[in-house]
Amino acid sequence: MSAITFNPWNNTNPLSTVNPNLLHRILITLSPTEINFVTLQTYSPERGKSQRFYVDKTAILSLLSGERSSFLDSDLNNYIHLRFDGSILSCKAVWLSVNSCDDVKGHVQRFTIPASALHRVLSGQTVTHVSHTNEPLPKSRLVFSDGAQAAIKRYSSDKRTRRALSKFFRDNLNYGKDKLINVYPDSYANGFYICSPITGFNGGIILHKGSVKHYGFPKVSFSLHT
Repeated sequence: MSAITFNPWNNTNPLSTVNPNLLHRILITLSPTEINFVTLQTYSPERGKSQRFYVDKTAILSLLSGERSSFLDSDLNNYIHLRFDGSILSCKAVWLSVNSCDDVKGHVQRFTIPASALHRVLSGQTVTHVSHTNEPLPKSRLVFSDGAQAAIKRYSSDKRTRRALSKFFRDNLNYGKDKLINVYPDSYANGFYICSPITGFNGGIILHKGSVKHYGFPKVSFSLHT
């Protein structure tokens, strides 16, 4: 079994040391297995290395032959949607993890793979491919009600909660500057209620408290529920 491998970053250091032009690229590794599967694994400077996803070879063959145009599969807690247009395989991977409290966390990756890479992995090669992803959308316009501002002040009195809230607003609600989101307090859900008067989008920002597994240290986080 031959292998075609390379690492375009040649660097596993934190994001601050990575060329900013590489931050929106995903390295995809496709490897054949001894049984009727192909493993798919991704790496990006932002997310690190993903789990291995086992994809049935017959599903890939059915896409390449035109027998079907799309395919949805699951592996452990992860899901992948594949769509083929004749030359490019468009992939949407949902990487999920579930903790002991049944809280689910994860992220979505979207990338493309050329048909030539699929043919090579089906012939027994391990193939790597760099997919260029779109630049992330900027932060939406957030309007905080007086009650929401008071809630933020209250949450900020605790150092861990303040850090968790700051991290949430840093990493979420990046739907584009043309989108307006109003933020209100939601004492019933221990968090915030958000809605867009433009699109009708709505949901909640929920505070979660627990402890770090195996160590027992307090853990605080905010998550988006829509």
